[in-house]
Amino acid sequence: MFFFPMEDWPVSKMAKMAGLSESRFYTVYKGVYKITPNRDLIFARIEKAKNLLSSQGYSVNEAAEALGYNSVYHFIRQFKAVTGSTPGEFKI
Repeated sequence: MFFFPMEDWPVSKMAKMAGLSESRFYTVYKGVYKITPNRDLIFARIEKAKNLLSSQGYSVNEAAEALGYNSVYHFIRQFKAVTGSTPGEFKI
């Protein structure tokens, strides 16, 4: 998930990889990391986005697309919720 945040990572896929039921995986993950798997994926995507925007010169649209977002608007909202600034503000 952290190495490939642009891929689709439903809990069912992660649970299967761990050899657990979805509910057990969710409970164990949240217990160990103190965050839900879905929220952790959002944070991983935003960290990758920060790198794409600052170090690799991606535009906001390019970063959203590279990370698998279907909507640039959704990407911008999630980015701002996590970082406190929009991707455009971050890039400056």
